[in-house]
Formats: sequence, C-alpha cells, structure tokens
Amino acid sequence: MNCYQIQNRLFNAYAASFFLHLLFFEKRTPRRKRKYQEKQIRKLLSRAYNYPIYKEKFDRLGLKPSDFNTLKDLSKFPTLTKEEYRKWMQDELETEKAKNFKTTQTSGSTGIPTTNIYPPKEYAYHYVADLYGWVYGGYNPFWGLSLTRQPGDNEVGNKTLIQKLGILRRKTFDTRWERDKIIRTINEVKPNFILANSSELVYIAQYIIENNLSVHKPDFFCPTGENIDGRVDRLLRDVYGDGLINIYGGTEMADFAVKKPNSKTYDVIESLAYTCVKNEEGEIFHCGNGSLIVTPLFRKEYPLINYEIGDYVELREIDGCDCIVNISGRTNDVFFWRNGKQTIYKRLEDINMGLKDIFQIRFIQKSLDKVVIQVVKDAKSTKTIEELENYLSEQYEGQFGDDVTVEFDWQKELPPDSNGKLRVMVSEI
Repeated sequence: MNCYQIQNRLFNAYAASFFLHLLFFEKRTPRRKRKYQEKQIRKLLSRAYNYPIYKEKFDRLGLKPSDFNTLKDLSKFPTLTKEEYRKWMQDELETEKAKNFKTTQTSGSTGIPTTNIYPPKEYAYHYVADLYGWVYGGYNPFWGLSLTRQPGDNEVGNKTLIQKLGILRRKTFDTRWERDKIIRTINEVKPNFILANSSELVYIAQYIIENNLSVHKPDFFCPTGENIDGRVDRLLRDVYGDGLINIYGGTEMADFAVKKPNSKTYDVIESLAYTCVKNEEGEIFHCGNGSLIVTPLFRKEYPLINYEIGDYVELREIDGCDCIVNISGRTNDVFFWRNGKQTIYKRLEDINMGLKDIFQIRFIQKSLDKVVIQVVKDAKSTKTIEELENYLSEQYEGQFGDDVTVEFDWQKELPPDSNGKLRVMVSEI
C-alpha cells in the first residue's frame, strides 16, 4: 500500500483536521495570519523550484526560493497563466503517481476545460473548503438539514450512520427533474440550506414567479458555479429569502472568499489563499484594481504560484484583512468591433442593474458587426415587445460599434450554457 492509498483511507480524518484548522485560524489576528501566509508561501516556492515550469521562471529572474522572504517579495514572481497550468496538468496526467490522485475539471467557461490533479489529502482540504464557506456565512451544516443537487462524486453520502444520528443531514435533488417536482421537494423537505448552481436556482425561480407559486424559504442558500450579478442577486433574494451566502473560488484552488448574507464584500479566507492583483502594465500589487492573482496555500503537490484566475476585481484591505469589494467579470469579457471600439462587461452591467420590465438579458457577439441581445420580459410588465426594444435601444445606445447591427431575441427563459453556467457576455468570434 503506497502513501496515497493510505491518504485515501484517511480522507475523513484529514477533512476533519483541516476544518478545525480553518475554524481556529480565522480567529487569529491579522498579523499572525500574515506570518502564517509567509511561512506557507516559502514552502510552496521551495517545492515549486523542483518543477521545470517554475524553475524556468526562477532562472529567468536570476533568483532562488530563498530570495523570497516576505509576502511583498512575491510581487516579483511572474504569474502562472491558465494556458500554462492546463499544459502542465496534461503532462502530469501521464505520470505514474497521478494514477493515485483525484481529478476534477473546470467548467471551461473561459475556453478549454482544465483537469486539476489532487493527492487525496489535498482533495480533502479542497472538499472541506466548501463546508467551511457555509459555516463562515452563518449556516451550521452539522445540525441543519441541507438540500443539494446531486454531487459529482461519491465522497459525501446522505444515508451514512452519522447522518442517521442527525448530524450533517442532507437530501438531494436532480436538476433534470421537472421544476414542479423540484419545488415540491423543497416544500416537503423544508431544508435549512439549499445548494445548487446559480443558473439552476434562477431556472427554478423563473418558474415560481411565472406561475405565482409559493416555495419554502431556507435559512440560507448558496448559488455555485459562477459569480452572480446584481439583477440575479435581487431575483434570488425575492424567491429564496435573504440568507444568500455567496462563495467565490474555482476548482483549481477551491473556494477561498465568502460574502455573508447582506454583506457588501467578499472576505478572503486567508488560510486558504493569498490574493493580489495585476494592473494593465503587468505590475503586481497586494491591493487595488486589476486581474485577480491567487496563490492557494494548501496546494503543495502542484503549487499554483501567482495564478491568474481571470477575473477583474477590486481588492482592498479592511481592518487588516483582505476583502474583494467588487468582481467586475472575466478579464476576457470584452467585445471587439471592426472599427476598433470595445464593449466591456462593467459598463453593460451598470446599465443592466437599472433596467425595468426586463427579467433576464444576455449579449452574444455573432461577428465584428453584429450582436444578438437575448431578453426575457418580466412577467409583470405591461409593455409591448416593440416598446421594450425601443427602451433597450435607448439604454444601450453608444455601447457598441457605430456600424454594429443589434438584433433582439425574445425568449421565455434563458437556457444555461453547456457547462451549466449562464454568462451575460458571450463572444462567438
């Protein structure tokens, strides 16, 4: 039996140990948290030096791991792009040791899906980060009853002995069910907590509103899989209540930031990740506006040093702790037009927030000269389609290229993308 098979057998013990670590760590002072982060990053850099992908970066700078002693020093190290990471994981999948590891896959919302590789011990850390996010947001999963979509793996059951004793109780539903059946299940189970993909929760909420149905409001609920904008936030609260726990992260590094119900910022869980931003000139700063850079502190087998996650954010330090004040969308959420003009997500989002009589909206760039706007009319609206198209044309005037053709596509509901997400901006070119 090799060490990874032993890790597999100790999965639950590792998960429990790491959960307790998170509970106690987040009560430390900001100064002690920074010291812990520095210690972990020095370890990660030393390990990373053994991999060609990182050694080349060290050698290019003429530096060694010992040259990095503080968190500020990390700003000197180059970022790791998604393309570099994807190629590295593809190569590692061919190695003998990887056969003993767990694998997950990204949704591919920014391009080609990426396979992530975890030793069983690190996968336990990855797995329990979700659970801790719920607790940080205010929900106690140990005594509450959770209703979640069918999991993608078998690590967590719903009929174990401990659950029969009333601890970590969980029921599941299949998102392929008819929505009547899902709503009936929610009302019968009366869960304290609901977990599902954001687009799945929106899909159910649409049906509830359109058919004037009532649904049990849980104490807390958590949309996963994608960042939600202000319009979706309001919709979900209207249907499911104010217990929205918004968790931010990715399958490459687990969830590492949590927005509590009624909070305006995401708190970075600093024992899970060190965060900073890169500006348009390529300079890395601990706080500011720019492309989010994340170094997960628990990924030791395949370290992610200054990993460029792909979102544009505003990162601030509040009372000594890191907070994400705003997530403006993917850095590649930009439309480029033939005349050289650009349309960025942030500007469209600002307009979307103030729309009236519109339930959902999505923009699809078909070519350098054409954009299709998919729209779902609010069920309570008394406006005609012609009136709404004139209204939307006025709202978005000047946001696209001067010679761009705008076409409206009215739908009953917006279907999720093939990866289960529902992105507001989609470029097909």
